[in-house]
Amino acid sequence: MSRVSVPFRSKLERGQALVLVAIAIVVLLGMASLAIDYGCVTAWKDELRRAADAAALAGAARMGSGEEIATATSFAAKNSAAGKSVTLGSGDAVLGAYDFTSGLFSPSAPPANQNAIHVTARRTASAPDGALPVFFASVLGITSAEVTVESLAAVDRRLSGIAGGEGNLVPFLVNATTLGGIDGGGFHPAIGAQVDFYPERDGAPGNFGLADLDGGPNGVPELVEWITNGYPDPVTIPNPPGYLMVEGSPGFKAGVESAVETRIGDTVAVLVYDQVTGEGANSQFRVRTFCAVGISAVRMTGPMSSRYIRGNIQSITSSAAITSSGGMNNDSIALLRLVQ
Repeated sequence: MSRVSVPFRSKLERGQALVLVAIAIVVLLGMASLAIDYGCVTAWKDELRRAADAAALAGAARMGSGEEIATATSFAAKNSAAGKSVTLGSGDAVLGAYDFTSGLFSPSAPPANQNAIHVTARRTASAPDGALPVFFASVLGITSAEVTVESLAAVDRRLSGIAGGEGNLVPFLVNATTLGGIDGGGFHPAIGAQVDFYPERDGAPGNFGLADLDGGPNGVPELVEWITNGYPDPVTIPNPPGYLMVEGSPGFKAGVESAVETRIGDTVAVLVYDQVTGEGANSQFRVRTFCAVGISAVRMTGPMSSRYIRGNIQSITSSAAITSSGGMNNDSIALLRLVQ
């Protein structure tokens, strides 16, 4: 019987293999350790990003109050990175003007032009919270990681519409002159002023300021639904021409009083018009923009001259705001946007 000859591996060869295996294990462990550190730092950077975004949005929401920086700092601290509350240092939150056309931020803009806040959240050696710790990379002489993130939030006032539903838009029309007027620079209502917006006394004969938003009969049940829950579809102003023709719903409908009572204390959007033609069912309102009103009282009984839905003109930021490059500058309703 023939035999197969098997080469004999020396002890030296076996020893060399063990050394190579040991080196490979060390390299693999080192790579795995660095990957773990990298993953941790990446996750912490995401946490820092969320903190910066929250701080910028919160600060922008307070634009014009004088509390923008303090608010941003407070909201940053409500978030954490690597298990530590995020601290903004001096100069980490800066107010300025953001140009939506050019995409440029000007930190030296005068207060009257400020519409944005830039936030820098950092974990560096010189930052209040110090650099980020690392674990396994220390065997390579790396003891910490430095990360810096930036966020820029701006108030976009180029209002062109209101999103549907969620109680946002109610079907009432208000004369722009009553609210403070529309000029070449946009819509600048008297914020905080009291306004009675239904019945609309400057409207068309036979129409008291209820908007026929869907072209239907607009009976009381449908109007009640729109008042209670907001008009269900988005309403936008075409640009150009920069206005929307809306039919009026004729007659005075006292049956909407109970629905309005449920909205007392709420801030809603109403339609703002600057021209009206026709009368009754043939009335046409030229809607130019929208206004936020905090509803405070309603009275639908007694002489017509003493009936009203009453509220105060508000300046708000809302996720329901629809903006566009051709939208009218609106001091009442704006959209908060992260632009960086």
